[in-house]
Amino acid sequence: MTTLTTRAAADRLAGSFVRAAMALGASRNATDAAAKAEREGAAGAAVDFLRLKAASPGAALSDQEWAARLADQGGAAVGFIESLRPASLFYRFTPLAWEFPMFQKTVACAALEVGGATAENSFLPVVAGGFDERLLTPRKTGGIVALSRELLDQTDPASFAALRRELQRAAVAAVDDTFLAVVLDAVTPTEAAEDTPSLADLREMLEAVATTGAERLVWMAGATMATRLATAEDQDGGPLFPSMSPVGGRVLNLDCMVSDRIAPGRLILADASGFLVNEGGIDIDLARGAALKMMTNPTDTAGQLVSVFQTGMVALRVVAAFGCERHRANAVAALDLPEAD
Repeated sequence: MTTLTTRAAADRLAGSFVRAAMALGASRNATDAAAKAEREGAAGAAVDFLRLKAASPGAALSDQEWAARLADQGGAAVGFIESLRPASLFYRFTPLAWEFPMFQKTVACAALEVGGATAENSFLPVVAGGFDERLLTPRKTGGIVALSRELLDQTDPASFAALRRELQRAAVAAVDDTFLAVVLDAVTPTEAAEDTPSLADLREMLEAVATTGAERLVWMAGATMATRLATAEDQDGGPLFPSMSPVGGRVLNLDCMVSDRIAPGRLILADASGFLVNEGGIDIDLARGAALKMMTNPTDTAGQLVSVFQTGMVALRVVAAFGCERHRANAVAALDLPEAD
């Protein structure tokens, strides 16, 4: 019941963003969409979102003003991001990681020894650290939702819920795929000895990542791995991880998030304190004349394209710009189930 309640509360937060998306899809541009939303009595956050969008043309990530606009949208955009948090690896991960500003150079300070008495005007001895200049730049990603014009014209709750769900799914898939690419960059997963992870497997992962005792650790699992963890048995036939379920829970007293964006048989252990993040912002774009390749894994090779205009559809693209960098090499370990013979 708690999960359902959390999901319902999150969906309510997405309302203004979805209203803005519906108005945009049914209008020629953001200016007309803002007027339409206002006429139809949409919440002020939706109207403000569209007015800001109309006043700010799209730009590249190198344009700091554009990136700042995304980060400062507030209202509708912030509510939509909050609605993604229960389902998104990245947005659940960010509260644990180090939040850094984007486009601003930051210097890591050295750690100083302050335990002993030091005479006035004398030097403080440096214990550890250095002056490591860091710059967090945004990563831009997006997902496309194609829908009929008839759906945009509907005002019933079911049509609204359908659009909200598809926008959320597109955003979560795009953001989490980009996030996982950062997490697993240069990481070589080890292979479990058996078809169910053992305590020895998990110990090896922990020893590779947890070296100081000050880490902020979290597990991330694919669907098959989560099921194996939830059904693993101890020597007496009882559950080895009693707080774990196929949809998430806790493993060794650490939270475990489950996602279909992770390879089904993979388990990831990440130390959030080894990451710099910024949730950035989220936007919505409209494409009336686009041609879409209806594939979950599109390539540059030739394939059948579907014209949005000719089929009477509208394509809405959810665009997220966020920051994520791994700043410590040993912040991640991964484990794969053995491949079936």
